[in-house]
Amino acid sequence: MAGAPKLKADVLNSWKEIASYLDRGVRTVQRWERDLQLPAHRLGTGKVGPVFAFPSELDLWLNGAIRSAPRKQFPANNPATVIRDHVSSLAASFARSRLLMRQLSDRAVLQQQRTQQLLQTVQILTQHRNGRTDKNQSLSDGVA
Repeated sequence: MAGAPKLKADVLNSWKEIASYLDRGVRTVQRWERDLQLPAHRLGTGKVGPVFAFPSELDLWLNGAIRSAPRKQFPANNPATVIRDHVSSLAASFARSRLLMRQLSDRAVLQQQRTQQLLQTVQILTQHRNGRTDKNQSLSDGVA
């Protein structure tokens, strides 16, 4: 996988695309999803639905996984370690929330633009149809 170019996409639609984006093998990223909570999503329910992932979430996950990797093992009952782990987890949650809110906002704007385009198209088609109907009526009125 070394040297493979990273994909430029809003959504990665298969294990192969996810693996290529992370420059790893498919089985590795599947194991990461299973064991390390790699943010992969599925359509439908269960483990057999089609998989997809957002590159921005993968980047956040990868950066968080690297930052949260323990440098030195401390006893689990060390309060400083417990607090640091909670703070790190909260920071990752806030970062993910901000990302999701930004994505939601971007999609809302896009949806609004597409709705305006659709309304304009319907208006044009309606005017065109009405114009054609009026022309046909005037022709039939002239013949009769």
